[in-house]
Amino acid sequence: MQKAAIPFGLLLGYYLVVPLCFGIMLVDQLALGGRVLAWLPQTPYAYFWYAIFFNLPHIVCSTFMLLNKEYISHYRMPLGLIVTWAIALPLGGALAFKAFSIPPFEGFVFSIGLFAFVTLYHVFMQQLGINKLFARNGSMAFNVIAWSNILPGTAAYLLLFLYDHPLAQQYYPMLHGTAFWSGAACFMLVLPFYRACWRKSQTNAGRYYLLANASLSVASLFAIYHEYWLFALVMPRIIHDLTAFTVYINHDHNRQLEHGTKAHPIYGPLGKLGVPAFILTPAIAIALAYPITQGYISIGWGLFFVLALIHYATESLVWKNGTPHRKYLAFKGVK
Repeated sequence: MQKAAIPFGLLLGYYLVVPLCFGIMLVDQLALGGRVLAWLPQTPYAYFWYAIFFNLPHIVCSTFMLLNKEYISHYRMPLGLIVTWAIALPLGGALAFKAFSIPPFEGFVFSIGLFAFVTLYHVFMQQLGINKLFARNGSMAFNVIAWSNILPGTAAYLLLFLYDHPLAQQYYPMLHGTAFWSGAACFMLVLPFYRACWRKSQTNAGRYYLLANASLSVASLFAIYHEYWLFALVMPRIIHDLTAFTVYINHDHNRQLEHGTKAHPIYGPLGKLGVPAFILTPAIAIALAYPITQGYISIGWGLFFVLALIHYATESLVWKNGTPHRKYLAFKGVK
């Protein structure tokens, strides 16, 4: 078997979800009088296929991938700190709410807001970080563009979770206005940074990926303004999760190729049986996440928060240049 590289066109192709969703919204607004909006559920988790494949499985996958001697030995110190802080943050928050007698609703809003912020930080920093890689330009302007999505996106995320909450109705108009107008203002303010990233990109691939990220921002603003909360959530989520799984599969394939059964206590032996990584990696992740996503095993909000925080922190660590993970990752078609 030959060492694999991820085609640039595949990662760019995941952004096709943006014109697809935007087209549906536009036709619904211009020709159908909002009938699609009225028919759509508020959350994509109403769809079985979405709940099975998206969000938790890629979190499980990235954590499961660390379970071999080489990685545990290499990342021992930062992993210890990451796990400690991931447990301490929600536990400390719960104790603080109790100590200061913060009402349950306010505590819930704060928890959701914090989770939304760290989730969106993870999602957009990943996508713009990949954009840096393709542009072969480490400019901080990419980070500014990421922040222009993170801040208004946090308000939009709160809207999604609080939409049907009886105590949140009074805050809905304020949050909706904040999410859209701050998003529109941020997008306009960072246009010079888009221009700088475009000009300094050393490849056309970096420019195409930048346009794709800009289109996601515009389509998300349209979705927020017209309250298509399902599309506002699924566009970045689908792009992020498919990108993540593609990276994990590429890593697992190349590591199994080099290490065989020693690649991983589970992946290695199954890979030797002829199960390719593009089937094995997502299959194991979905199998482990399925009982939780379907409610057969309840892990609670606090434990999910811990798992997500560990994932967010480790992902910002393991794919940096010079790490053991990075040497098994390759791209092609970046020109």
